[in-house]
Amino acid sequence: MTSLLAYGDVSEVIARVNEKTTTLMTEAQHAWSTEPIDQFDLEAPTVLVYPGQQFSSQTQDSPTCRQQTSISVVLLIVVPIDNIAPVVQDVHNAVVGWQVAPEYDKFTYIMRNYPYGSPLEIKAGYMWWQMAIESSYLHRVV
Repeated sequence: MTSLLAYGDVSEVIARVNEKTTTLMTEAQHAWSTEPIDQFDLEAPTVLVYPGQQFSSQTQDSPTCRQQTSISVVLLIVVPIDNIAPVVQDVHNAVVGWQVAPEYDKFTYIMRNYPYGSPLEIKAGYMWWQMAIESSYLHRVV
């Protein structure tokens, strides 16, 4: 089965985080917002996941359209500030270096100047930590 990551489906990333982490109080899920919210009703730590940007470049040496496409995924880690390090490390270990499907490269960080992500905001009594990862694949259209 082919991964649907290229179409914005981050379900496989969510499943991976839930399968491989041990520090979350509420399972990772699809994000309902891309920004921290004032009233957070879930038990933290948790991870909210949403699709990021996609970038493609066309290869000119073929009658078919071949595009190397980079796909990013954003993980918002919501955690009490005094527990940030083990949770970020746990999520990092779950997704960085993992391959969502054979046709994709392994996930790496997209935030190259922030190798473990970065604080987005402190809100609702929690640190909202943003981690962005990316994978790429060769998209072919005949």
